[in-house]
Amino acid sequence: MKEGLLQQRLRRIRQSGTGEGRPSSPVSRPGKPESRASAEFGPEWREAGFQTLTRSVTVDIVETLPEVFPPALPILIPDLFRHQSSKGRLPTADEYCFFDLETTGLSGGAGTVAFLAAMGMFTSSLQLRVDQFLLLDYPGETAFLERVLETLVPEDSSPTIVTYNGKTFDVPLLRTRCLMNGIRPPEIFQADLLHPARRLWKNILPGCSQSLIETEILGLDRSGDTGGAEAPDIWFDFLKTGKIERLMGICDHNIKDIAGLARLFTALADIAADPLSGMKRYRFDPEGIALRWRRFLRMHRPSAHSESGFRDFYETAEKLLYEAGRRGSGKALLYLAMDAEWKNRDYAQALEYTETLLAMRERAEDPSPGLEKRRERLLGKLKK
Repeated sequence: MKEGLLQQRLRRIRQSGTGEGRPSSPVSRPGKPESRASAEFGPEWREAGFQTLTRSVTVDIVETLPEVFPPALPILIPDLFRHQSSKGRLPTADEYCFFDLETTGLSGGAGTVAFLAAMGMFTSSLQLRVDQFLLLDYPGETAFLERVLETLVPEDSSPTIVTYNGKTFDVPLLRTRCLMNGIRPPEIFQADLLHPARRLWKNILPGCSQSLIETEILGLDRSGDTGGAEAPDIWFDFLKTGKIERLMGICDHNIKDIAGLARLFTALADIAADPLSGMKRYRFDPEGIALRWRRFLRMHRPSAHSESGFRDFYETAEKLLYEAGRRGSGKALLYLAMDAEWKNRDYAQALEYTETLLAMRERAEDPSPGLEKRRERLLGKLKK
């Protein structure tokens, strides 16, 4: 009976320790991988384990890092609030690790394999070091994963892993591949930037892909970049032909993704420090951040009133809601009216916001019986 594909793969893995039956990728042809890696992939690449290469790249940061990240940063990136609650502080710059995978598929199913991983960490206020690991063929996956985990979650520290859609794709895929290779999945503290980005730019841009935000909002140049959607075909073509030119294009794309992710993070920190000024620079929709800002304050109100920092947060929330209302946000005007009536007891101001919102709804032919009742109630309060 002809041997099945799965049986063939298992046989190859078992024989890999003796050098028999190894696949025919460039570094597994006759000759030791250590002696061929630099010659075929370039001097920056070095052997990191069976069928695994690594390189380190230093990337200049477009924006200088702040000495201390703004205390409002968890409002924009809610994942950081759990870190702040457990440790009593935000992570420092050298505790963030920016993480991204390139894989053999975009669905994240059990058959999808990660063949390229990059992790970036700030080394100074001006530079980011990116460590990259490349899997050369399936039998090396265990070694590949072990090297990735050693860098991602080292034993002597617990970095905050920053991703873009990594909560639903990269990290679950990493855990799945660990389990399938008999490796205990790591405990990871993660801060994902997809939903913060959506709150700011979903009404501004036609989509919220990381690359679109980088080019349209952050002004980064991704021209000539190999598209991430091409990654699966490029790796399979490398396995088939041994040609590395297009594979190196994906490796460079992966580096740019990490650099762009770090730049997006610094932009969010800049916005959190001064959202009103940031609105001009980063062209975001004030409604999303205003509603998130207000919701955060309501959720943490019991412990916030006595802290001067949170009093500043309340002033910022009101300014953001006002700016959003000025630009036509009905939700912002409604919340302004509610706060003016119930928190500030400023019935005249509450009536003004209500009247503005009613006029907007009437122009849109949207009946608003609740607003009519609110206006009548406020008129009654003003007469007393």
